[in-house]
Amino acid sequence: MKYIRFNSLLWLVPRSSVWTATVAVMFVMSNVGCVALCLLGPAAQGNSSQVTADAISVTVSPATATVNVADSTLRNAGKQHFAARVRGTAEQKVNWQICSGNTCYQPGTWSQYGSITKDGDYTAPLVLPNPSTFEVKAISQQEPKESGSAKITASRNVHWTVTGGPPSSSAPVNWQMLIATPGDKTVYYHLFHNGIEERCRPNIGVADGPCYRQVIFHIGRGFVANGTKGGILYFHGAGGSSGDCGTLMNGDWKNEVDRHGWVVACPQGALNRGGKQSWNGFWPASGGIHEPLEASPDDSGLAWAILSDFSTNLHLDPKRNHLTGQSAGTMLESRVIVEDGALVASASQAPGNTYGTDHDVCHGRTGLPCNPASNYPQAWSFPPLNLPTPQMNYPVSMFIMMGTDDPYTSDCSGPAPGILNNAPNLGESFDFYAKMFHCSKRTPNDKPFCPYVAGQSPMCQKSNFVAGEGRGCRRSSESYKHATGCDEGVVVYAYRMFGGQHQSYNNIDISNSRSTAYNAQLRADFPNSTPPRGTGYENDIIWDFFNQHPQP
Repeated sequence: MKYIRFNSLLWLVPRSSVWTATVAVMFVMSNVGCVALCLLGPAAQGNSSQVTADAISVTVSPATATVNVADSTLRNAGKQHFAARVRGTAEQKVNWQICSGNTCYQPGTWSQYGSITKDGDYTAPLVLPNPSTFEVKAISQQEPKESGSAKITASRNVHWTVTGGPPSSSAPVNWQMLIATPGDKTVYYHLFHNGIEERCRPNIGVADGPCYRQVIFHIGRGFVANGTKGGILYFHGAGGSSGDCGTLMNGDWKNEVDRHGWVVACPQGALNRGGKQSWNGFWPASGGIHEPLEASPDDSGLAWAILSDFSTNLHLDPKRNHLTGQSAGTMLESRVIVEDGALVASASQAPGNTYGTDHDVCHGRTGLPCNPASNYPQAWSFPPLNLPTPQMNYPVSMFIMMGTDDPYTSDCSGPAPGILNNAPNLGESFDFYAKMFHCSKRTPNDKPFCPYVAGQSPMCQKSNFVAGEGRGCRRSSESYKHATGCDEGVVVYAYRMFGGQHQSYNNIDISNSRSTAYNAQLRADFPNSTPPRGTGYENDIIWDFFNQHPQP
């Protein structure tokens, strides 16, 4: 994948996984390259005239290094000290930097590649960088044309096993038999960090212990393991289960992959403190009580493991991994895109929000106003809490659809009876991805989905994300928006589902304005999956979007 531009300063979220960096020494004896762009300061004072270029050399050690990056508790910081030796100079001093292509970062600057200090102490990134290969450079202060570099390849170091039973000691899965026939195949994933299996409450009535994660793989009828078929990873809603992905209200993705010979993976979330099976992208807090990070299972790591197995063990097309889900499951998607986007082609959020919040700390229950500016964006999905949302390193095509009658994740974030507006609205979700992926064109216009009007009502609040947007405000007549001209050709599509509630619609034509839930623009955008060629069912349309948008 080609390099994506980033700000020099990057907020990064703690990862509950490990990274590996392999460092190979490489010598650079050149008058061009990164030095001219990234010189960190004036050369140290010294009699450099007595030193010839031929006498200078810079070497970096160690030649190879494995860097285990911090998990979400920051107990295993991914650090490595590099030393440089400069020969032929009276003072053996260097300036350090991290470079990728023509972009370099000074000591102390956080970037998608991590950071390095002036003394050569390197800290690995917390999210897979793009590209994953870059350099640590040591530049002679006396002869800045001379440098030595270490070439670093960063990769996820998440270890897992897949068994036929809940205990990790159970027999491993025979993948060849699993994909031999269509239908449901139940397996159990076990994630390990530094050789230690995760602990959680994996099921109702089960005490804290080894965190086995039940996953149902539904092998579609007509599936052929030839590297051409696609895979869908589905996250159920809060209180749901791995069986939800086969129901009409929650997606009916099993029937959908049967129609196309694809595969859908349906994992089950662990129990949170509220006693609901959910995801740590949404619910590390319940009732205003924060779940300790070390008690939150690595749902993003689980996603990485399943997406990896799609191509390695199920022999799917690695460019056709897609995400979908329901409610709290769609909130996990934004975290997965941030941390695991290297393996994701496209994703749908319908119904659901871009990221999670704690609905109990909001107007109407605690007396606190919604969306306090001090806590924006209240994204519990991205610990540590109350930090700006992190950059997305890999672009992913997005299909977003939010209903006007959805009492939980409304297109305008409420208001609805008993429901709060402490969550992103449709315009904010659209803008979030359009900005992250540097989309240059938006159609049909830039008008807000839910215009903020001061004094309109106590529930109508100004968005701190998008100019002109509001939460809990009256909706505009805008029905859809497209963002194109994005990094690597991805797209971001957002639709207002008129009459849409908190469910999927897989038995009505949602492109027909006479339906109970609809958006007529869908017929123009997806002619192959809407009448007269197709059904117009929600999952058929989303599958059509997935099929049109493989990974670049």
